[in-house]
Amino acid sequence: MRIKMLRTVHPFMDAPASDFAVLCAAMPSLANRVLEAGEVYEAGTTPRGAVYARLPDGSVMGVKPDECEFVEGS
Repeated sequence: MRIKMLRTVHPFMDAPASDFAVLCAAMPSLANRVLEAGEVYEAGTTPRGAVYARLPDGSVMGVKPDECEFVEGS
């Protein structure tokens, strides 16, 4: 399965910017986890149906329904 991102997404997007900065300082790998708008990513689902994208480094990040669309050729 593949998804195309409709907007740029990073972890903890709903958190205040200051909280995100603290999290990135504690876990620097978070700063590099970004799903770019317009890019296509391999994706999968959890047993409960949540959708996630696989980043180039192999890590995964959950996405919300309004953040992506499914693409052909999956």
